[in-house]
Amino acid sequence: MSSKKYAAPLHLEVSSSRLLLILLTGLHLLVIVLLFLMPLSLGLSAVSMVFVLFSAACTVLYHAKKSLASSIVGLIWDIEDEWFLLQKNGEKILVALDGNSFVHPWFAVLNFRQKNKYLSRSVILLSDNIDKNDFRRLRVRLKVTNFKAELGAG
Repeated sequence: MSSKKYAAPLHLEVSSSRLLLILLTGLHLLVIVLLFLMPLSLGLSAVSMVFVLFSAACTVLYHAKKSLASSIVGLIWDIEDEWFLLQKNGEKILVALDGNSFVHPWFAVLNFRQKNKYLSRSVILLSDNIDKNDFRRLRVRLKVTNFKAELGAG
């Protein structure tokens, strides 16, 4: 079956996520604790700590808080089977869904690739940053179109 059977495009609004904020902050704090437990020199520990804190700030602002201009705040899957990412700054980017995306009934990590770009863009969908009905529609449409990534049970 093809998504062309759908008469309307699928519009998904992606908002900030408190769950993702807690998860990302907790994971980065765990790394900081592990840095203290490792037998590293003070200089190496300090440099590593700076990188971990920078990573925490970037991932929280981009994925959880949606505060950066390049943060993805919406997805469109149109009837021509094309995907678009909507950034907070208003830019609309044509992308292709990667086969290494992961979809589960509780969450999804969708990886997208732009034409002629090496790095992919990821969108993390959790129960508190997307409408539950829209998420269900996305999962069903991915199954119906024989999406090749790992599909979780359900």
